[in-house]
Amino acid sequence: MEAKKAIRAQVKQRISQLTPEQKSSSDICVVSHLKSMVRSYRSVASYQALQDEVSLMGLQESCPNVTWVYPKVDLEKLRFYQCQSSDDFEEGAFGVLEPCGDADSEVALAACDAVLVPGRAFDRRGQRLGRGRSYYDRVLKEFEGQKVGVCYSQQVWEEDLPVQAWDVAMDVVVTEKYILQPVRK
Repeated sequence: MEAKKAIRAQVKQRISQLTPEQKSSSDICVVSHLKSMVRSYRSVASYQALQDEVSLMGLQESCPNVTWVYPKVDLEKLRFYQCQSSDDFEEGAFGVLEPCGDADSEVALAACDAVLVPGRAFDRRGQRLGRGRSYYDRVLKEFEGQKVGVCYSQQVWEEDLPVQAWDVAMDVVVTEKYILQPVRK
């Protein structure tokens, strides 16, 4: 756990060195990469970014034929809700914008073709290091669709990340510089 904590701190430092202009430019590049990927899907689970995560602003609007769902923390679990506009969100757990969602707009993650997953770090095997609460690992362990890690290139860890049995690897990792097809060992 100490190794994960140290990696999180190093990656946080790397991200903090990005200027607002660099982040904005990188966000646009990531969204461009993702547009070509998600246009063919019927339903995609996305996320509302924290300040140090890749912003996916504009992705939903550029793919209007896709049904978009977003996570909401419910105790120790993520639930997903369909959202059609910025009016469908409110500040939730950890200061993240979350769906206002009620039971009528809840969508089972299994109904999605893909899920876009933020993370603190990713390695070249597709392993993900989150913020330490395992929300995504718990919900992704049974997910059969495409798991897409989303990050800045500064978040790709060159060495293998330490993993536990419950950690779920991504099928692909998208950065502003490249789309990483993980190499499994």
